[in-house]
Amino acid sequence: MLNKAISGEINSIYSPPFYLYRHGYKICFRLYFNGDQKGRNTHMSMFLVLMPGEYDEDLRWPFSLKVTFSLIDQSIEHDEKHHISQFCWPDTEKICFGYPKLSWNLPYGISQCFSLEELKKNQNKFIHDDTMFFRIQFEISTEIPTNGLGEKPNDQPHTEGPDDELNRLIGI
Repeated sequence: MLNKAISGEINSIYSPPFYLYRHGYKICFRLYFNGDQKGRNTHMSMFLVLMPGEYDEDLRWPFSLKVTFSLIDQSIEHDEKHHISQFCWPDTEKICFGYPKLSWNLPYGISQCFSLEELKKNQNKFIHDDTMFFRIQFEISTEIPTNGLGEKPNDQPHTEGPDDELNRLIGI
């Protein structure tokens, strides 16, 4: 899939939607293998997407959890694993983190998340059996710093939601 992204055949993929925790926020993630915005052709870009869920009435809005994206080192040497991690704080002033009113909010994350150069140099660590693993962590904080804020992707308007694109990619 990385080769398809580099060739321009695919732009991005979405994860399947899921709930962050029981009775929690419904979310999915969007990954640009060949980057978006400032990361185009140099980095993978990763974005969080908030979606309407059945528990939204009981949740706190705007969404305000720190998000950490990690690319998992799959090497066999357990003592020498070096995952690559980047974090962003939600900018609670942006509509991306408000109560979802449409099928999904605008994505928000990091356009220069994982270096393609580092991935190519260390692909045996991060790609195993043509598979990469990502870990997404969330953290509650009482204060949101002014640095480490994410960004929205520089995208064309969307006519499809994450479910539509995922179904198209897997051939449903």
